Amino acid sequence: MDVEQRLILSNKRACDMDSNEAQRKEPRAAKEFECTHDGCGKVFRTNKNMKKHFNTVHKGTKNFSCTNPDCNKKFRDMYQMKQHVKAVHEGIKDIECTDPDCNKMFRERGSMLNHVKAVHDGVKDIQCTHPDCDKMFSDNGNMLKHVKAVHDCIKDIECTEPDCYKMFSIKQDMLKHVKAVHDGIKDIECTEPDCDKMFSIKQDMLKHVKAVHHQIKDIMCTDPDCGKLFSAKGDMIKHVKAVHDGIKDIECMNPDCNKIFSTKQSMLKHVKAVHDGIKDIECTDPDCDKMFSEQGTMLIHVKVVHNGIKDIQCTHSDCDQMFSQKPHMLRHYQVWHTKEGQQKKIRKQDRVRQIMEKIYAVDSECHVRYQGGCVPDPDKFCACVDYHVLGITNAIIIVECDEEGHKDYVLACELSRMEQVHEAIVKANFSMMVAREGEEYALTTLMKPVVFVRFNPDPRKVDGKKEITRRCDREAILLQVLQDISDGIVELSHPLNIVYIGYDMLEGEPVVCGGPDFAPQMRGCVVLAV
Repeated sequence: MDVEQRLILSNKRACDMDSNEAQRKEPRAAKEFECTHDGCGKVFRTNKNMKKHFNTVHKGTKNFSCTNPDCNKKFRDMYQMKQHVKAVHEGIKDIECTDPDCNKMFRERGSMLNHVKAVHDGVKDIQCTHPDCDKMFSDNGNMLKHVKAVHDCIKDIECTEPDCYKMFSIKQDMLKHVKAVHDGIKDIECTEPDCDKMFSIKQDMLKHVKAVHHQIKDIMCTDPDCGKLFSAKGDMIKHVKAVHDGIKDIECMNPDCNKIFSTKQSMLKHVKAVHDGIKDIECTDPDCDKMFSEQGTMLIHVKVVHNGIKDIQCTHSDCDQMFSQKPHMLRHYQVWHTKEGQQKKIRKQDRVRQIMEKIYAVDSECHVRYQGGCVPDPDKFCACVDYHVLGITNAIIIVECDEEGHKDYVLACELSRMEQVHEAIVKANFSMMVAREGEEYALTTLMKPVVFVRFNPDPRKVDGKKEITRRCDREAILLQVLQDISDGIVELSHPLNIVYIGYDMLEGEPVVCGGPDFAPQMRGCVVLAV
């Protein structure tokens, strides 16, 4: 081939290349085939692609069956079917996260990209379609799951266990339920080095770390008048339902019990403690062998009995009394700082006086007082005893009407009060003996033992269970004890003797005697507890 022919061929190739380049740079066909489904609006370049979209998305046509013989799932196209086989049946995760510090693997590229967007980039640009919800999501799938579960409240996924009829909105929640409840698998370890607690679900472990180890409470109660903080949103919602809304719609599963609860967890705790009588939580104090049904009850026991902590102050501006438990503080406030509480207290005391006056002479204007104590004004609060029972010759009987076992009182103050009232009686009798020196009457009076009968007119608990008794039966016990003291059946072995009637009992002993505030020398003064 000569030079001229080579030039002609070269020019021809150049022209062909320019022609091909020009063809490549021509714009692609416009999207002119719009989806015929109402409200879709999606446009395609070819009618074939539009029909394929219509059949798979809107008609739900699934013509591609899974190739696994044990699987009957069908898919819209071949690609989805292959991805399913790879992910579910072969368990292959060969797509690595693009973040250099993350070693997480995925089955699909789309899942990996969603992970990067949500976890590493923190992008949430898809808003919930519900008009009253402003929650944002990283992908459309999670948003739709949220709408189904929260707003539509659809639960159409049944637990795979044959004897379980629990329904779920999301398949993943059902699988977590099976793993945790039915299989009992706990394979997720707490990330804190000194904690060996295991969990079934990673989210539960993270909640545990936040609440227990970091003690973070950053979720505020939605009630405008309540400033209570919580570690988990679920706990806050349960609090609102139980405390502010007062909703109790969960019945006890025991057929003979009509008690209802705000949460299923509270109901299950009740069944375990009351109906099953299970106590499998041991006190953490090495010298205590006490067992409990609930972790919370055990912690309160440690706080009150072993540590003697009182960190809850009365909310009344003029009161500095401290309590170990908030219910005790609220009861104290109701009794001592409200008009209704004082009126109710007086009505109960009047009834007790009337019951005793049927048999005995009762001095309800007892003038035995003492100075001091742990309250601002002893003359108004606990300086004067309730009743001095006359007509019993072998002892000086003082009856105290202790509503709800004096849970609203400071125990140390009560013990000090009994001691000082006893001292006041002794001093009064000693003065009488000096004034009537040589008279046998004064000496005999001085030697009479003093008996404080602490009577609780309200229902009580015995070994953690509420005791069902009639008020008249409780009052009959009071009268019987007074008769037994008068007949010498109750041994009065101390100058100061204490009798507890109707107080909460635990293993045959009054609960009040087990606290750290109950001085050892006063325990020996307790001669009877019924």
